[in-house]
Amino acid sequence: IRNLDASLDCPVFITQHLPEAFMTFFARQLGSLTDRVVKVAESGETVKANHIYIAPGDAHLVCRNERGKVVLDHQKHYSASRYCPSVDAMFESIADVYGADGMAVVFSGMGNDGVHGARNLSKMGAAILVQDVETSVVWGMPGAVAREGLATAILSPEQMTELLGRIVKAA
Repeated sequence: IRNLDASLDCPVFITQHLPEAFMTFFARQLGSLTDRVVKVAESGETVKANHIYIAPGDAHLVCRNERGKVVLDHQKHYSASRYCPSVDAMFESIADVYGADGMAVVFSGMGNDGVHGARNLSKMGAAILVQDVETSVVWGMPGAVAREGLATAILSPEQMTELLGRIVKAA
């Protein structure tokens, strides 16, 4: 977060497997690393550029198109995943709303949350970056996406921010 190029002003959506009680603290902690607005996503909120939205701990963070705007929602039930909040639910909604303009980044974590949603993103032509095994504490989630052949690139977090900076400057 702290190393993202300032000219990258797209919204960022984060699903972290933490209980609801920790999410506000987590948002403040991330907010201290950046000038971007960082907050726990509110249902019904319109997505804004240069904002970072964090899934609440008790629901899935999803987005939808509503009258030409992207709006956030909290989805309580999502049968394709045992995790709540689920990366799969978030990725699936990003694929539906942003299509090829969406991008997924999967960092270190246990399990395989993200594979199902990454399939949807991949079908839409969106890029999927996963953290490499060398810098991951646990290569569960990124490894699962990579093993499915869905990763556009397997990089360290530093390489990811460098790549995003190059993409922004090329646009």
